Amino acid sequence: MDWLYGAIAARPKWIIATLAAAALVCSGITYNYLKLDADTDSLIGENQPFLQDWRRFIRDFGDLEYVIAVVDPRGDIPAADRAVRALCERLATLKSVAKVCGSIDAQDQWRLAPRAMSDDKLAGLADAADALSILAARPALAQLLQAGDARVKILLDEGTKMNAATQQSTAASAFMLLGTAASGQPNAATLPLATALPTRWLSNEGGALRLVLVMPKKNYQSLAVVDESLLHMRAVIGDIQKQEPTVEIGLTGKPVLQADEMETTSSDMNTASIVALLLCAILFMFVFRGVKRPLLAVAAFLAGAALTYAAATLLIGSLNLLSVVFMLVLVGVGLDYGIHMIARYIEGLRHMDTAASVRHMMRTAAPSMLAGAAVSAGTFLIAIVVPMQGLRELGMISGVGLLLCAATMAIGLPALLLCFDRRSANDSKQLSFFASGNVIAQTRSSAPRNRLRIGVVISLLAMVAGVLIAWRQVGFESNLLKLQAADLSSVSWQRRLQTEGGNSTWFGAVITDSFEAIAPLVEKAKLQPLIRNARSVLDFVQSDSPQRARWRAEIAGANQSAAMRDAASGEVNTSTLVELAQRASERVESLANGANTANAPAQDIAVIRNLALSLRALTSALETDEKTAHLRANQSIELAGFAAQQLQIGAGLSLRDSLPPAVRDSFMSADNQFAILLHPQEDIWEPGAMAPFVAAMRTVDPTVTGAPITVFESMRIMKDSFLWQGIMASMFVLTLLYVDFRSVKLTLIAFLSLLAGLGWTVGMMGVLHIPFTLANFFAIPIMIGLGIDSAIHITHRVLEGGLTHGFGSTRRAVIVTAITTTIGFGTLLFAQHTGLRGLGEVMTIASVCCLISSVWLLPSLLRLAGCDTMAWQH
Repeated sequence: MDWLYGAIAARPKWIIATLAAAALVCSGITYNYLKLDADTDSLIGENQPFLQDWRRFIRDFGDLEYVIAVVDPRGDIPAADRAVRALCERLATLKSVAKVCGSIDAQDQWRLAPRAMSDDKLAGLADAADALSILAARPALAQLLQAGDARVKILLDEGTKMNAATQQSTAASAFMLLGTAASGQPNAATLPLATALPTRWLSNEGGALRLVLVMPKKNYQSLAVVDESLLHMRAVIGDIQKQEPTVEIGLTGKPVLQADEMETTSSDMNTASIVALLLCAILFMFVFRGVKRPLLAVAAFLAGAALTYAAATLLIGSLNLLSVVFMLVLVGVGLDYGIHMIARYIEGLRHMDTAASVRHMMRTAAPSMLAGAAVSAGTFLIAIVVPMQGLRELGMISGVGLLLCAATMAIGLPALLLCFDRRSANDSKQLSFFASGNVIAQTRSSAPRNRLRIGVVISLLAMVAGVLIAWRQVGFESNLLKLQAADLSSVSWQRRLQTEGGNSTWFGAVITDSFEAIAPLVEKAKLQPLIRNARSVLDFVQSDSPQRARWRAEIAGANQSAAMRDAASGEVNTSTLVELAQRASERVESLANGANTANAPAQDIAVIRNLALSLRALTSALETDEKTAHLRANQSIELAGFAAQQLQIGAGLSLRDSLPPAVRDSFMSADNQFAILLHPQEDIWEPGAMAPFVAAMRTVDPTVTGAPITVFESMRIMKDSFLWQGIMASMFVLTLLYVDFRSVKLTLIAFLSLLAGLGWTVGMMGVLHIPFTLANFFAIPIMIGLGIDSAIHITHRVLEGGLTHGFGSTRRAVIVTAITTTIGFGTLLFAQHTGLRGLGEVMTIASVCCLISSVWLLPSLLRLAGCDTMAWQH
């Protein structure tokens, strides 16, 4: 330390300039090259098999994590229809939106029909393929009547000579043409083709809520992944809500939940940071009797922070959602180094000038600070070997950052003090919280050893009790919804989707390359009581066969010009229309009589007679009100023509292209893979339901993927990673303590004080019913780092004779650092985000417990162990 002091004292300005230049260069590197990765999957690691399966699914089927606009009709169905239609139209115009799906319209339904209808209906449609071609051309009523009548005449004249297939085809075409002509008239049957299909709205499983699926453009290079899209979406929803006040509209879905969580945590962190900064500033002004020295410590810290950002850029290249909080670690631990250094510096100023006080600081505070930094950094760097990528990166950046902050504090702070805080010995202005006479004159405690033993025994029994209480009372809360702010709209809508129709937003995906394999997998899933339903393309289409493929080919390939060869053209008058309708009616009646004579099935005869009655109704309507009857006929022809056209198009499409766009990507990939989506019976936001559901899905297919798999496996890896980091960090701390103290006794005592603080902490968590969560698990390495850092400073002071001559400024510096940590995390106690509030609760308890274990239990243990006679060993 004397050599280091000599090097710094020889060129303090050069050192300051070098650190400032390095900080500026590092800031430039960070600004230009450091990226943000807001993809939650990046927290786990690309080498995990389950995540590779999920990535492969997203690559093949696309991103299915939609923003969900939910419309609650609240009894007003027409208003809900208008609201959904307006949402689809308005949202589709937003530049920040890639895709909007809210319904399956008539076009999609007709195009799907050739694959969805039964074999009998598809065969009948194929028989009437030439009629479909005529209808698709939107013929005039007269053309339709003449074309249909011509086919009936052929049946009457040549029907007995036809083979069954030709007879069936001719009859099907005739009935379709004439049935369409008569549709829509009073007392006439309406052909299905001439019926307007209602729009099918997407809804939750219970059908009570309308859903609009919106795919925003996602920017994972920013923490605000979909914020711009959500801002515009919510503006649109606000406008439509005003137009339709009788319905209720909201947003939810994983992207919204994550964005709202990020916004809530950012707001909470900003508020907490400002409050903590003000409180810490007041504290620093009190303990340091000014602001200059704290500012010098902050300047040295900022240089270390700049170097850390550059190190993160060079070592990793990006910050993920977990590693982005490494500054919290640096502020919580790194700034404490400066407090300990300046405390010893001020202690020296009471009797020495600036140069000698800096030397005193380097001899006394720097070794403890560097040892503490090495241990704290090690607890984070240990995370390099854990399986969770986010924790590995956080550990690497935080560990390297603590070492860099310790280095800049050990080199930069002395240089800054030498240049900007020149003082002479016995300067009365230098007395402060750390240099008051009663601190320097502190003597050995006169407390009897028996009383100390009783206190120590009680403390250690409290540690054991805390561990036992924690074992029984402190669980792990993995329900991510419970970490959110309770009053978030997206959370309440997510809960409503769960309670009013099942967990439709959660699904596992079984992938198969074979269409024939879908049905057995669906049946296998139905045997699992924890699987609510299994959705697949079979919900929309029939199982295929070569015969069905031939029927679709006939429908798609019908020749329109040939089909129209018997149709009349040109304008006709009313009397001609009446004559055409009457003649067609009479011929159809004759056909029915012939069928009756031939003992045809009664059902077939009834169909023929009903067609004759419909044609008579058309004739009567034309005679009564030709204009109205013609208008009805044209409407039916237009509807049937649209349906026929879409049926022909759909029959020629591939299976994937025939599926409605709203569901296409969910069930079939562009390379013809099929997905079976498995939905849970229970609320799998709750941890007790997640594991059994995952097990049930893996019974169907061991390679199943999906959000439940990634969440389940991710939480398992997170818990294992934090647990292993805690165990390995403890072993590392023991090792480094022995290297520092060169004494088994001192090592075990210091480590025992750390365990006591941690035991009290988890015991208090059990008493207060505070569970571990994915948010406050992060506190474990910080607790270890803070606790052992304070223990090292106290133990080093003991080796200087602290138990005999007093702890001087060291104990008070430990108190101040604990207070600053408590302030920093304690402000989170008022956070809206439940997870952050839990982190504040745990860290506040841990700070107080580790403080007590360091400033009272540790000295007591050292005194009872006879360490008051030990000398400085380094």
